Amino acid sequence: MFSAFSTYIFRNYHKNSDRARLSSSLSAPNLSTPNRTNGLDAINGKANPKESFAQVALKARAFLDEAYIRLNKTADRHTTEKEWREAIHIGTLDRRTLYAIKSNQGGLFSEAEIKAASLPVEDMLKAATAAADPRGKDPAAAFKASIGVMDGASTEEKASLSWVTARAKAQWSYENAMRETHPHRIPANVTTNNPVVDLFVKAWGEFSASTYSLDSVEDTPSWSKAMSLWRIQDSGRADSKTIGHL
Repeated sequence: MFSAFSTYIFRNYHKNSDRARLSSSLSAPNLSTPNRTNGLDAINGKANPKESFAQVALKARAFLDEAYIRLNKTADRHTTEKEWREAIHIGTLDRRTLYAIKSNQGGLFSEAEIKAASLPVEDMLKAATAAADPRGKDPAAAFKASIGVMDGASTEEKASLSWVTARAKAQWSYENAMRETHPHRIPANVTTNNPVVDLFVKAWGEFSASTYSLDSVEDTPSWSKAMSLWRIQDSGRADSKTIGHL
């Protein structure tokens, strides 16, 4: 979801190329003006909080099938982003429903649908960062805006490895950009109270402090600890689901 993000953020920042490279795995997106309003309306992912995730997936499947009936065709890898946005109206779905598609909940969705489910959130990211940093000269503002979009994810998405790692990258990049571009200002508190995210943030700090003597951020001690803790939490969630079905 978040690929190429810092390419957008740092396109005008070359003074600290190593720092920009460190942050460059954050992702960035394509902007769809027609989708902006619908996407922001759905940003909190709370349109259907009382339904089970399985029920959300079934409704998503029904939504897509109805759209294909209107189009008189089923979406595939040749379906354009414009068709997804303007004909299928995927941007009208809330964050929880989009994640049900993106994570292929229940095995109900095709590869094309899974890929397309990222479009609305990518649009939100691009719109938010462009609004926060219209001149492309304040990476801290852009990263902070991206954090706001990420934090609008559903509970299920926030439990995913992709979310916690992307959220940690955004947090570290914001705090680092504040140190470099606004050294006399106090950064906003953008912590999550999620110990896994905290460890991934710490890992980015360790990688930076190593002056790149490590091959990857994944080689840091805190990254290994974060992965271990996430696996424990994920196993607990899986066990809870199993018990719930007994």
